[in-house]
Amino acid sequence: MQTYHQEHWQNVHSEIQPWPQFVLWAEDWKPGKPKADKVPRDPRTGLFGSAHDPANWLTFDQACALARQQGVGIGFVLTPHDPFACIDLDGCIGPGDVLSPLAREIALGFPGAWVERSHSGHGLHVWVRG
Repeated sequence: MQTYHQEHWQNVHSEIQPWPQFVLWAEDWKPGKPKADKVPRDPRTGLFGSAHDPANWLTFDQACALARQQGVGIGFVLTPHDPFACIDLDGCIGPGDVLSPLAREIALGFPGAWVERSHSGHGLHVWVRG
């Protein structure tokens, strides 16, 4: 599941927006962990849910509207039935927003891909049709 905060919904690429496999998610802080987990939410109850359950999937517009109401984020569920793949490069953006040489090579190695900064701000998502 690739995730987005409300301030980044405008960055959701137009190629995935028509696919009705968006979910809601919220941060779940656990003691002793340095960062929160991103936990899927059931759109009907607002309680923890499953990103793998198609009953929890929404259109992009539905997900944005419900996420605004509930103060949560949205995510896109990759499945064997869609034409997308996402390469998740963690920790490849250093101080001063410097991209590692390997991450640059990977990102540029897929013509037609679109690239976005990850939720952490320190990584990239390289989206491709595949």
